[in-house]
Amino acid sequence: DGMLPTRAIKFALGPVSSGERVPPRGGWKRAWHGPSLHAVEAIARRGLLADAKGRIFLTPSFKYPFCLYSVPDIVVAGGARFRVVFEVRVAPGAFWEHGDHYDFCQLGLIEGCVPPEKLEWEVVGRPDAVQVVGLVLKQLGPEHPTLRHDTVVRHACQSLLRL
Repeated sequence: DGMLPTRAIKFALGPVSSGERVPPRGGWKRAWHGPSLHAVEAIARRGLLADAKGRIFLTPSFKYPFCLYSVPDIVVAGGARFRVVFEVRVAPGAFWEHGDHYDFCQLGLIEGCVPPEKLEWEVVGRPDAVQVVGLVLKQLGPEHPTLRHDTVVRHACQSLLRL
């Protein structure tokens, strides 16, 4: 089961999948998804939607999406920076594990508990096998690496233009 973050605030959400409220599923695995800030409300209401290739990307690591995918930072008075990550449940057997295809950084600096070859979970063609169940808000500290994929930077720019 995906590891829980420390020093974070978790907000429970009624489970949502494929655009509908659904009953919670027991025995599903905990995973995480780091959204672009502009997508937070839509994900909380409708769940994670597959990309054009029918894929949904998740991870058993909270740190991986927190440090690399959750954009842009929420900056409050005094300069404190926060990020949002979704807690999800995924049906066992509905995903395949693989490493980060981009190989753009040393993942051991970000996530030391989950083996690099199992860091990304990919669900293909089964959006109903993923339930969004919570939202986690965590303050970004100096110990958190903040490298970004180029695609994430583009999404961050799009998010800022929509605010």
